[in-house]
Amino acid sequence: MDLKFFIKKTIKKTIKACAPYGIVILLRSIHDRNQYEKERWMTFGTINDDKIFYIIRRPEPGAGLFSNFHWVLGHIIYALERHYIPVVDMENYRTYFNENTLINGTKNAWEYYFKQPMNYNLDEAYKSKNVILSEMTYFGGKIPHFLEFEEQIEYFHKLILKYLQFNDITVNKIKEAKDNLFGDKKNIIGVKYRGTDYLKKHSKGHSIIAPINDYIDKTKKYFEEWKMDWIYLSTEAKEAVELFQKHFPDKLIVSENERIDNYVTKMGYSSEVGFGRKNDKYLRGLEYIVDTALLSECDAIIGPKVNGTFAALEFNGNKYKHKYIYSLGVN
Repeated sequence: MDLKFFIKKTIKKTIKACAPYGIVILLRSIHDRNQYEKERWMTFGTINDDKIFYIIRRPEPGAGLFSNFHWVLGHIIYALERHYIPVVDMENYRTYFNENTLINGTKNAWEYYFKQPMNYNLDEAYKSKNVILSEMTYFGGKIPHFLEFEEQIEYFHKLILKYLQFNDITVNKIKEAKDNLFGDKKNIIGVKYRGTDYLKKHSKGHSIIAPINDYIDKTKKYFEEWKMDWIYLSTEAKEAVELFQKHFPDKLIVSENERIDNYVTKMGYSSEVGFGRKNDKYLRGLEYIVDTALLSECDAIIGPKVNGTFAALEFNGNKYKHKYIYSLGVN
């Protein structure tokens, strides 16, 4: 397409839609044709001339919720090292979890669940004099492939407590779920089972997942060895819930989340699979967060090397009494 025609068409579409931050959308349309564009310095207004804002963005549609979470964490570390003010933009750079209506008063999918890292919002950042649009890459060097050492877990735990805080609505949902599901129960072993796309798509670079029967065997083994009283199962796979209910009928704790039944690869990634509810995208993300937060509240954990397990370890801050993490390599 001729560049002049492309710019003209984009401007017309932007004005017609009356989209917020129209200039940002325009620049995205022109420059993000290569989704992995480099970091760029911009001036959008005149305010905050003594500050440098760092807009964290990810190529659409992002990935799983805790993949997005760790993407943001890596960029926050990068920004803090340079004394920038990080602001997460998942409004103009949409994710699998963005709805087309306001959720909790915002169009920014990050703010559906989390506070902004340093309490500056997009509106203020995009009116400021000194703005950096982040590079569209994952800063894997800032976050190890897996948290192997106690000091790593504790370091990320502290960062998350300060810069990746849940908003009040999310905090209340977690508390409500914990009260309902855990109550006064103690000695809970949390089991993270990641099936569906991880198990069947064999995506390059993703961890190899053990068969569900192996999870059953490991749970039986460590339930006895660690002298646990209850099992909390965190999973998106309906068949996993059914199998655990069969093997641990009197010991199992499981939420009533919507789960994927009879997954086949043509469904795409699990983040794409919907359940037809109003605000289903938002609710899927919220359920995953609550599930992972409760996993972090358990006394022990069994899980694979996936982002949900990483997040549970980070939220927990290395307070688990016992851990068994599968390490079967990657696809």
